[in-house]
Amino acid sequence: NDNTWRHVSITRNHLSGAVQFFINGVLNGSGVSEAGLKTTYFDRFGEIADTGGTPTEYDGDLDEIRLFNSVQSVDRVRADYKFMVDTHLQYYEPEFAP
Repeated sequence: NDNTWRHVSITRNHLSGAVQFFINGVLNGSGVSEAGLKTTYFDRFGEIADTGGTPTEYDGDLDEIRLFNSVQSVDRVRADYKFMVDTHLQYYEPEFAP
């Protein structure tokens, strides 16, 4: 923690299990988890809960949380970051092209 704001994005493809981690719009790491939907109930952000009863609280601030029902592309993650830091670029999905 260096008291610097960061834009963090995480994507996960439930079909393949592919996971990507982005910091400030740049791919920072990737891996593969098990495929399939995650169905464990949750009701809060900023907590690493476990079913054994020893949760860990996030020690920091969360400014905004966005959830999507599809995997965001690398270009979309980069565009979201640029929008957040007011260095906009235009982004559109090919099927929505003007």
